[in-house]
Amino acid sequence: MTSHIHVTSADGGQIVFARLAWPGYRVTLDGHDIGFHTIDGTFVAVDIPAGTDNGELIVSWRPPGWKIGIATALLGLIGLGWLQWTHRRRPEEEHDHSDPFEPITEELTPAFV
Repeated sequence: MTSHIHVTSADGGQIVFARLAWPGYRVTLDGHDIGFHTIDGTFVAVDIPAGTDNGELIVSWRPPGWKIGIATALLGLIGLGWLQWTHRRRPEEEHDHSDPFEPITEELTPAFV
């Protein structure tokens, strides 16, 4: 989620966003990282420096660990593909061709004691 805002402030100021202050926010003003803080531990607030004239403020959020999550998902898919490939590459005589739905024909004995 990213917000692009053009700001002008001769005396400086503060912008408060109605966003929960979760980890993963990045705030830049004209391409330079500037910090942010929270209001009441809940909302994201950005201090605009004095003398800002038509500056581009970008507030973006990405969940922490998203790169690790994508890498893990890709490794999992590669692993599944490898398992499928090795299963299909087995020689024909190793495959079990019995019918799993074939009825049991042996006689069962009761197990009452």
